Amino acid sequence: MRSFKGLATVFNSNGLAITRITLVGLLLASIPTALLAQPPFRGDSRSFPDRRHSGMDHRRGGPSGEFDLVEPSGVVTGRISLRRGNLIYRHGDGRQVVYSRDRRFDTPDGQFLGYYNTLLARALKFPRNGFGNFLYMDLDNFNPFPQASYRFVRPVGVGPIGGPVFGPLAGGYVEYGAPIYGGFGLPWLTPAPAFGWGINDIPIGPIAVSPIPLNPGPVPIDTRRVALPDLPPAKIRFTNSSQRDVNVTLTDSRQAGLKKTFRLAPGEFEDMKLRRDAGHEWVETFELLSPNGQWITREVRHQIPPQSRYEIVVHEWRVQSVAIDRTARGNNRIEDINMQGKGIGRFLLPPGPELVDQTIDVFQSARAMQNQGTVTPIIPDEQLQEQFRPSDRVTPFERAILEQQRAMQRAKEGQR
Repeated sequence: MRSFKGLATVFNSNGLAITRITLVGLLLASIPTALLAQPPFRGDSRSFPDRRHSGMDHRRGGPSGEFDLVEPSGVVTGRISLRRGNLIYRHGDGRQVVYSRDRRFDTPDGQFLGYYNTLLARALKFPRNGFGNFLYMDLDNFNPFPQASYRFVRPVGVGPIGGPVFGPLAGGYVEYGAPIYGGFGLPWLTPAPAFGWGINDIPIGPIAVSPIPLNPGPVPIDTRRVALPDLPPAKIRFTNSSQRDVNVTLTDSRQAGLKKTFRLAPGEFEDMKLRRDAGHEWVETFELLSPNGQWITREVRHQIPPQSRYEIVVHEWRVQSVAIDRTARGNNRIEDINMQGKGIGRFLLPPGPELVDQTIDVFQSARAMQNQGTVTPIIPDEQLQEQFRPSDRVTPFERAILEQQRAMQRAKEGQR
């Protein structure tokens, strides 16, 4: 609020009246200038918006003035002020944060203007048109990325609270006061002990105090991934609960192209020791200018949990075809049995510390995944076929049929 005071010496009643009328006329003539010098007024739905302090300021290429922070419910819970290259973020509880204009954080399309706070290492992008949600991002996060605010901004309307007050004071003083409410200030009225014209000022809104930004913020200079020491190996026993032989393929993602394949007969097991990863650390190094002007180095570490390392693929050996000599000389003799590895399924072993000493039934674990369609059948070559005897590659039922066929062949040969 501003108060204007004039001093008039009282010689007589007519002289006093003329003096007061003259002073009041001069004061009323100065009212427009005083009002225009005030900061943006408090929002009032009954008044029109002040186009100088809201929306687009074409002279500066962006918004300026006062803006309400509005909840999705429509309740105003704060205010943003744009003044002389600063953005003042005022919370409803009286706290305020000052951001400085920084064109580096402007969006490429020019729809948002960038502001930065050094101590918080936070960038705020304000909408150029003064309406909608603003964007913010914390540069000390692992992956800084602009996020939209849940509150939106809109320009503040204006409207004076109350009317002008003037009247004579003791000693011949004449005072005029126009209380203007600028958001958080209070009307103020007091005499001015000055001869002639005197002006008393008081800030309408709170004084914004912010440390001078010495640098734009943390500057990344190095990023690296550091592997943590391996955990002790886990002891794993692989078993087969199937009625047929199974083919097990173990793949290590840390050693591309290297696989271990082994065969398990029904009821057999295979013991192995598997290495375990402890994960990695993502290390980021920043340089920051301290308040005393010294460059300091700051290192931020983020834990990256280990990923699944081992994959198990299971095939079940089954009889694909039986070669029988049906010629007169062959006398229905079985010459060969061809096997095929039918895909049962594939599964991953737990990562890192989750992989503990245990027994794993490869057949049941693979079948439970219900992904046999992702496993390509195995068509063995002649060398692989010769590794197994026919009796070792079939079920008891299939083995009984083969033995019966052989017995019939021997009986026919004995009759000759």
